[in-house]
Amino acid sequence: MGNYRDAIALAEATHTTPDLNKTNTYASVKYGLGLNIEQELTDDLGVVLRVGWNDGQTETWAFTETDRTAAFGLLLKGTRWCRPQDTVGIGLVVNGSPAPMPTTWRPAASVSSLAMAGLNYEPEFAWETYYSWQ
Repeated sequence: MGNYRDAIALAEATHTTPDLNKTNTYASVKYGLGLNIEQELTDDLGVVLRVGWNDGQTETWAFTETDRTAAFGLLLKGTRWCRPQDTVGIGLVVNGSPAPMPTTWRPAASVSSLAMAGLNYEPEFAWETYYSWQ
C-alpha cells in the first residue's frame, strides 16, 4: 500500500504530482475497527447498524477511498402480505474521505477511484432498497 503523507512529502521534495505508487511497500500497516449490530425489534422487523473506521494513512484496496463509514438499515419480513419467507430491506450508508489527503491533491491523485479531475470528495451518501423473494 502507498502512504498518503509519504507521497505528499516526496512530491513536495521533487516538485512533482503525488504518486502513491512511488511509496508502495509490503511493510505498510493499516489499522481499523468495525462494529456490526443486528437487532430483532419484533418477529417481523429488524434493524442493522454498522460502523467502521481506519487510520486513513494508506491507500484503500476496496470499493472507494474512505476512512470512516456508517450504515443503518431496516429489514421487514413479508408476513403482512402473506409472504413470510420474503424480506424487504432499506438502508443508508455514509462514507467519509481520507483525512490526510489534501484538497489540492485529490483531483490529481494517482489512485484509481480518485483519478477523476474535479472530484468533489465531500461525504458520500448511498441509499439502497431490496426485496428478497423466496
